[in-house]
Amino acid sequence: MVQRLLSIISITILIFCFFSFVPGALAYADTSAIYKYDISGKLLSKELPYGLIEYYYYDKNGNLIKKNRLPRGTESFESGTWEASNFTLFQKDGREAGVRQDGSPSGSYLVYANGNRQWEWDVYLRSDRQKLRLEPNTTYTVSFSYKALSAPGNGGSYYFFVRTDKAGTEDRGWLTWNDSPGSVNSKSVTFTTGPYDDYQMYWGLRYGGSIAIDNIQVSKVSNRLRVATPNMISTN
Repeated sequence: MVQRLLSIISITILIFCFFSFVPGALAYADTSAIYKYDISGKLLSKELPYGLIEYYYYDKNGNLIKKNRLPRGTESFESGTWEASNFTLFQKDGREAGVRQDGSPSGSYLVYANGNRQWEWDVYLRSDRQKLRLEPNTTYTVSFSYKALSAPGNGGSYYFFVRTDKAGTEDRGWLTWNDSPGSVNSKSVTFTTGPYDDYQMYWGLRYGGSIAIDNIQVSKVSNRLRVATPNMISTN
């Protein structure tokens, strides 16, 4: 009888452990979830345990039509505003840019920019260093998805870089690319910051073109005790 009772207790403990530690085994009974709502009260996102965040999409009548899970730390602009984002629009007269819906049934949001082909360098998006601080002497990997909408002019490109205002044009992680209109793809760049505490990430257009950016993810790779050299910076 005692042996049978011990067996039942052991099985009960195993079941409890399974539902406590296996992601998805419970309907997110963990109370650490963080909820975000829009001004009308609709749920925009829910930060889940196990490093995930769930986004909610609605039609024009406010009906939920889609849910999407992404790794926590991914900026997908689903709030539809800059205020709830870790990024800001770089204002410039004569250039169209902002957060807008992509026209899909789900009504997903993204960053859109349409540049002037007369402008050689045109930054339209940058990280907000008050919300997203890049630490000194630290290696990061930044990835993002994009859709090429129209090609830049002759000699132009889409581009990304990281800069500190405290060291002039001492830039890191330069990445330039071109793609045919309509192409959907992603990019990733790894860079190491120097000794400064004000680094920001920038996205831009060289000689115009238009592009949509979404799902930006910033991951810390390691800390460095020395200033990065060109050999420590890789792009793809």
